[in-house]
Amino acid sequence: MGNWSQLPWIGIFDPNVTKGAQSGYYIVYLFREDMQGVYLSINQGVTDLRNKYGDKKAIEILRDNVKEFRNKIDVSNDLEIGISLGKGNYAPFYEAGIFMPNIILLKIYPLKMYLFLI
Repeated sequence: MGNWSQLPWIGIFDPNVTKGAQSGYYIVYLFREDMQGVYLSINQGVTDLRNKYGDKKAIEILRDNVKEFRNKIDVSNDLEIGISLGKGNYAPFYEAGIFMPNIILLKIYPLKMYLFLI
């Protein structure tokens, strides 16, 4: 059984690419720690990299993978891809490993949650 996450997420996995969230890449909704936004993105599994290489090297590898991926699909370098998830223990890894983000702002009202796509 997993642990309670400081950074909630919902992943969509293609079994031809990855078997779970620990490695490979997948589509994911990454919720900010303060729950004031969520990013729909293509991101990378980070757990296997952290376990194999340690935190510092894992972040380098994630960033290198992002550069390689973005070069393959010819994405403009002018497109800002930085995200801010909060201070959760996985936040710097998810932030470093994001290929393509699209922010969705959440406005939470009592008993209702509205999504606004920008």
